[in-house]
Amino acid sequence: MSAIKSIFGKLPDGRTVHSFTLSCGSIKATVVEYGATLISLQTPDTTGTNEEITLCHRTLPDLQTGLPQCYYGATIGRVGNRIADGTFNIGETKYQCPTNNGPNCLHGGDVGFDKRLWSGEIVQGQAAVTFNLESPDGDQGFPGEIRAAVTYSLTSENTLRLDYRATTNKPTALALTNHTYWNLSGNCREKVLEHKFTMPASQYLPIDETSIPTGIASVENTPFDFRTTHTLGERIEDIGGDPGGYDHCYVNIDATQSDGLKEVAYVECISSGRTMHVSSDQPGVQLYTGNYLDGKGAHVKHGGFCLETQAFPDAINQWPVQVLLQPGEEWTSTTVHTFGVCSTIKK
Repeated sequence: MSAIKSIFGKLPDGRTVHSFTLSCGSIKATVVEYGATLISLQTPDTTGTNEEITLCHRTLPDLQTGLPQCYYGATIGRVGNRIADGTFNIGETKYQCPTNNGPNCLHGGDVGFDKRLWSGEIVQGQAAVTFNLESPDGDQGFPGEIRAAVTYSLTSENTLRLDYRATTNKPTALALTNHTYWNLSGNCREKVLEHKFTMPASQYLPIDETSIPTGIASVENTPFDFRTTHTLGERIEDIGGDPGGYDHCYVNIDATQSDGLKEVAYVECISSGRTMHVSSDQPGVQLYTGNYLDGKGAHVKHGGFCLETQAFPDAINQWPVQVLLQPGEEWTSTTVHTFGVCSTIKK
């Protein structure tokens, strides 16, 4: 078990960005202060070969300006996903945030937490690092001064655990998440359409043409039903739209575990045998299949998938209890990824 701090690079203003390499058992992760971003995670396949299972920019210049700019591996805030028209009310006061995704505010605005320099510190005695960030009152249009933290830790149970916490001095909207793109094939040697998915959720959120939820619906008899196992590509064409693919929030009310977390998804890569269990305490999880990736190499459409544990999109307007944080309260969240291998693989 180890945690090693290194210099990752410097920002144009001269500030130093550090990386932290965490190792525990057969798992190795690298996270950086810019965006509190997971830029690498390596796990073994059925032969014991450790390979990269994330899709991410791996240099500081690419994280800042490389294409595509799609929140690779970053901590998202203040509010993950979309806010309709970038506006919301708290009491009698209306707030306006940047509309950086068509008519809506996406992932905290033009300069969200993914584009900030967090301050990282190794957790002594663990393969873990805690990142801290202060966001001033009025940042991207959001009220209140925020003090946020996220801890990445590896454990001997082959897990990557993310623990978040945040406080405010004014009533505000807050819902952090992580935006890692996963590809369990190893070194992104294939698209994720053949990955097998099982998700216990019996409900999901249909969306309008700008990806704002229009309510809650059953997954029954839809391509969104993963209560029995399907590959991601099996019914993806049935979703329609442009660019097509999954980019929908599932409702986490099913499969509560003994630790109080809820099972979100079980993913299996047929070719490598790698598996990933995801559990969370958040009300939703956004399944996204990299529909807007259009670059070269591994950055192709459906080159990775995301499972963003979070509040519902547009929650501050439609389900405000999920995201409304008050002074004196502490917002917390936990997501756990458990990695393994299956007993049989496709030859």
